[in-house]
Amino acid sequence: NGEDNKMTIGQVMAVVYSIVFGAAGLWAAILICGLLLSGRTTRAAAALELRPSKLAFGGLLVGVIGIGAGLGLLNAPGGFKVIGGAFLAATLVLALIGSAALAQLAGRRIQQLDDTRSSFTALWRGAGMLVLAGLIPAIGWFVLFPVMLLLSLGAGLSALTREKAQALTAETQSAL
Repeated sequence: NGEDNKMTIGQVMAVVYSIVFGAAGLWAAILICGLLLSGRTTRAAAALELRPSKLAFGGLLVGVIGIGAGLGLLNAPGGFKVIGGAFLAATLVLALIGSAALAQLAGRRIQQLDDTRSSFTALWRGAGMLVLAGLIPAIGWFVLFPVMLLLSLGAGLSALTREKAQALTAETQSAL
């Protein structure tokens, strides 16, 4: 009965396809968010350039509260499951907006090195770098991905607040 513990080729392919198509889906979601919410992602990218450590701390708070409350409420009885799902969905949206801002920032820096590329190509490459960096075994999984998630959550939150957007515009103009 030692053969019961062996993985079949179908199970291996299911894991490989899940990783490949999950990464492609994340890449596409970051691109779509960057294209549809370009104003918010631009503000979030500017915030990432000016104060990344503050955004990482804010991302930690948002992650702990959003994911913690969401998972806690998903295990609660009754209608609280819907509220838990809403917490998790809101946290995911914030992370997606922030990830698009990170991709925009990375793409802008790539574009500075090769100015013949369009801004879409730069965003595409920036998103690809983020997704592929998160897939690197060990370092990507346990170092890069958590750091990018914290920065994304903080940047996503900063992109949604009007007061910070006005203050950030003033900071950016004074820095120029």
